Amino acid sequence: MSQREELVWRRTPETTQERVQRHISYLFEDAQTAGLTLLEFGELIQKFVMEAALELEGWNICRAARLLGVHRNVFSYRMRRHGIRRPHGMPRGGQQQCRCGRMIGAPALAAHMRVHARRGEVRILLPRNSDRFEYRWLREPTKVVA
Repeated sequence: MSQREELVWRRTPETTQERVQRHISYLFEDAQTAGLTLLEFGELIQKFVMEAALELEGWNICRAARLLGVHRNVFSYRMRRHGIRRPHGMPRGGQQQCRCGRMIGAPALAAHMRVHARRGEVRILLPRNSDRFEYRWLREPTKVVA
């Protein structure tokens, strides 16, 4: 590496890999003071890395497993083994929250928005160069709809 490249490397902000390495070194220091065995420390690191991958991928298990290079079933098994659970109130993958407060999955979104359209709360548009619907809110919804 040239001297110029080395200077640029030092000035760049901390990368994700560097951040993870720093946290692992802190965990290692804590494990040494707590007297953990190497196996227990490995389990602690595995749990930390899995939680970090889930946070990065918005708690989508398939994408987090792909990021770590393991099958999603193996990832789910290890989540259960380590007791990792989705935080309360975190939407499941593929769901979004409507303005009325209801969590809607992709298959049910069109039917849900038609209910809002019948109430006069939203206008459904189909753009000319797209096959996806757009929704324009005319007024705020009054309550949670079924």
